[in-house]
Amino acid sequence: MKNNEPSNQTHPLITNDHLRRLAIVYIRQSSEQQVQNNVGSTELQRGLTAVPRSYGWPDSKIQVIDEDLGITGSSSEARRGFRRLQIKMAGGEVGAVFCITISRLSRQLRDFELFRQIAAENNTLIYTEGRFVDPNDLNDILFSQITAMLASHENRQRVRLMSQARITKAKQGEMVSVLPVGWIKGPDGRYDYDPETRNMIQTIINTFFQTRSIRRTVIALRKTGVQIPFRQGARVSFKKACIGRVRNILLHPAYTGVYVYGRTQSKPGGLVLANGQSPRIKVPEERWIKQFNHHPAYMTQEQQEEIKNILSKNRWDCRGRAGRGPALLQGLLRCAVCNNALGVTYDRLNSWNYMCAWDSEPCTRFTSCEFETNVLARVFKLLAAPPLQMLQEALEESRRQERTRLHWIESERERLELEIRKAQELIERSYGKHPRVCDYADKKFEAILKEKEQFEQKIAIEQSKATKFETREELEELCRIASEVPTFWTLSRCIQSGPKRDFALRDR
Repeated sequence: MKNNEPSNQTHPLITNDHLRRLAIVYIRQSSEQQVQNNVGSTELQRGLTAVPRSYGWPDSKIQVIDEDLGITGSSSEARRGFRRLQIKMAGGEVGAVFCITISRLSRQLRDFELFRQIAAENNTLIYTEGRFVDPNDLNDILFSQITAMLASHENRQRVRLMSQARITKAKQGEMVSVLPVGWIKGPDGRYDYDPETRNMIQTIINTFFQTRSIRRTVIALRKTGVQIPFRQGARVSFKKACIGRVRNILLHPAYTGVYVYGRTQSKPGGLVLANGQSPRIKVPEERWIKQFNHHPAYMTQEQQEEIKNILSKNRWDCRGRAGRGPALLQGLLRCAVCNNALGVTYDRLNSWNYMCAWDSEPCTRFTSCEFETNVLARVFKLLAAPPLQMLQEALEESRRQERTRLHWIESERERLELEIRKAQELIERSYGKHPRVCDYADKKFEAILKEKEQFEQKIAIEQSKATKFETREELEELCRIASEVPTFWTLSRCIQSGPKRDFALRDR
């Protein structure tokens, strides 16, 4: 039944229990531009308040949730209004939810299905597409799921077509993305240096060639007070030098005068981040779309290649190391999206963030507090009651493997000794009678001697690194000590809590 005008209507799905609870009108538009330009859509959604009134809900029970105007429906994480709506539903406060279409609730089938299940568990009706939907009715479930699938498909199709259109324009020589900070577009459509940032960017590049290190470049820039320009929406802002921003300026192809499109692409699989965007993965350089001499350059391509070579030589062979800061899991975590190691950035004494190694928009970023607390809780739970039986079984298995290895060593020694004796006997039988056979036997003898020497050297090295196996008493003592680690940890943290410390920059 489709009717948005107030009247005294009834519906078989609406009960006194529904009327006793709230009727919530949920409003959403995907972008700020749509909110500003498509005002008719906003007013149409707000007009839905007439529908619950016509079915008997008093004005005091009708609420409008419009916090998500300008936020994409591709993800539910960034939509505070949608989460608040779900919390109210889970608490049994909502009798019905009113929206223009299911795509307003979500453009992801997974998110909508979770929403429908919450509605079903709490007997909350859904009004969409001009009709009431019972989330417990099989026919209505099928209708809503098909509608949600179509909304998801429409969203993916639109994104795919827009992406293909941008790639086609870029291949035809058009500019379809924004240049990084450093240029302004003139009235004739051509780009020139931005006088506000030109000297700063050139200073950054010159400082790197003097210091030959990103870390030393950052230190030098901070001492001289040079700030790093970056684009924040349509305007240019400035912040103190940091490794990520300096590295982006040194390595971005745009600073050599080359316009590049397609450096990253959406990761296949349909995963959506909290901002509604798909996680990005890097694209091989041979697939980039490039326009050479597109705008004035701050350095030549040869200079940028030299910078890459310098950074390659500065790179440590092993990066999974602990730093000097207090973050517990530094050097141990990797991003589940791009598989890069997670670095640590310190904001204040008691706050630090983990993020992957992307230059500007990391696909994984979270604060340390709850995460490290949960990890410590799980570790301490295990240490409080160490699995002694499991450890003893593992120790016995290691001893069994060691016995097998020693048996193999003896067998290999016997084999080599047998091969040596055979070669010696062949030499004795063929000496002076069969020169070719004698030469063959002699070469084989030398090869076996060399093989034996190498084998013994390898065994000697392994023996020097041999693991000492604990006795049962030692294992029990280790478990007892491990059970006291949580207490020692708590005491040490109390002792160490004191004045703030400055943490030195670490080059990447």
